[in-house]
Amino acid sequence: MSISLIVFLAVVFTTFVEFQLLWDGQFLTYPMFRWIQQQDKTIFVRIHQTYVKNLGIPTYLPSLLYLVSVLLFLFIRPVDIPIQFPILLNILNFVGVVSTFVQLVPLHIRIDRTQTASVEDVNRLLRYNRIRFIMVTINSVVILYLLALRLM
Repeated sequence: MSISLIVFLAVVFTTFVEFQLLWDGQFLTYPMFRWIQQQDKTIFVRIHQTYVKNLGIPTYLPSLLYLVSVLLFLFIRPVDIPIQFPILLNILNFVGVVSTFVQLVPLHIRIDRTQTASVEDVNRLLRYNRIRFIMVTINSVVILYLLALRLM
């Protein structure tokens, strides 16, 4: 098995792991946050603090492996995969990373520091995560397309 195929398979695997992580946030975690926030603001803040504290390795490591494998894909890829696909994947990832560090991280930090969150804050979590979810969904479709090409 060639190194280019190993990198491609790493991109395939990590893309779908990242998709699952963001899907979970978009359709399970953040909607649950909204419900909890509407029921009890004090409990919401405690749950949010626990959530942020526990993200760690289960979330950050797969996301880092995803970003690194897609970046590596720019330089090491099967010869039959045109460069525009890895470029597109990396541009979308760049948008997702910027969104994360410019929008989501400051919001999570503010919620933890102030120990308060409005309904609008929770709605922002969903909106900001949606940007990342859309980016990784597009990447997933591109990867499915590339996988189909490789299998034909």
